[in-house]
Amino acid sequence: RKKDSLGYISRFGRIIEYAYSLDPKIYKKLNSKYLIEFGPGLGFAGQLYSKLFNSKSIFFDLQEVKDLREILFREFSNNKGYDFSKFEDYSDFDSLISRIGDIDDFSFISTWAFTETPLILRKKFLSVISKSKIAIIISNKQYRNLNNFEYLNDLAKKLPNHKHIFENLNFLKNSPNFMKKHQMHIFISKRD
Repeated sequence: RKKDSLGYISRFGRIIEYAYSLDPKIYKKLNSKYLIEFGPGLGFAGQLYSKLFNSKSIFFDLQEVKDLREILFREFSNNKGYDFSKFEDYSDFDSLISRIGDIDDFSFISTWAFTETPLILRKKFLSVISKSKIAIIISNKQYRNLNNFEYLNDLAKKLPNHKHIFENLNFLKNSPNFMKKHQMHIFISKRD
């Protein structure tokens, strides 16, 4: 793994690679039994994460996106040559919480989806993020009338058992300029 450039694999890989440069403990924290991904879209970043860190993915997304992902992975599984990791998929918050209730070895990741969600749902996820070994949240600055960067800095204050690191995404060299103004917020558990 260390010989490969994750940034070559995908934008998500480059984010993980850069996060490691900010704190070497990040790889250890990412090596968790489970990954909880909020808004995984088609789910390919979760597939990459599962392969790199031997984690089982648990996805949370809108029902419509979950349905599309199910169709997509069913079609891929019908073709030889694709070796996808199994994942669990939820669109109902209470079902997700019931499933992860006893899990304490997990990472939480969201690339844009978490901060493009109303506050009422974000508040529900505070308990999930606070239990995580590491949470990586990628965000644009604004969602409706809410400044996401301020929100994430306030979130850090509610997570006293996590170290908070944040950076602009200007390290994503081949990305559109607007994206370079977005931020990565990392919350690293201070446990072990």
